[in-house]
Amino acid sequence: MVDKKININAIIFTDIIKYVLFYMKWCNWFFILFFIVSLLLLYIKVNVILYTLTYLLGGILSISIHEYMHILFIKKITNNSHIRIKISPTHFSIIPCDEIHGFKSIIIACSGPIICFIISGFLYLIKQWFFLESFFMDLLIYSYACHIFSILPFFKDGNMILKEVIYFLLKGGEK
Repeated sequence: MVDKKININAIIFTDIIKYVLFYMKWCNWFFILFFIVSLLLLYIKVNVILYTLTYLLGGILSISIHEYMHILFIKKITNNSHIRIKISPTHFSIIPCDEIHGFKSIIIACSGPIICFIISGFLYLIKQWFFLESFFMDLLIYSYACHIFSILPFFKDGNMILKEVIYFLLKGGEK
């Protein structure tokens, strides 16, 4: 498990990709599944290079963009100078070191899923504009669109949104 405190102004997008790859290392079952699927696709003569590129752009890059959007929004709408990155076999989290409550917290929690969903919309428009009928383009679009499910309460982002809504209702407004 990794638990690192990092200066928010010193972190760049490539650092997030490095952490996501480290997180993927924890999820060895995911790589084993990817390898098995690659072998099956090779057996049925599907373009493995295109599949791997789709995996990299759709899997690793979408998670990196999702998490980096959380960092950008923390940087823009709060006065936090540090964040905590937690990586375990079950989740990857960006946590502000200072307490954030109310609407700001909800915006930060929604930023990653919504940006990825918007990217999936742009990819869909590109697919329609250029008449791309490809399983791999569909897979790429779905990998970005599925991030919207992380605002459901049983995922980390959705859990934060639900906590803030309950906090808002119990406190009678933002303080």
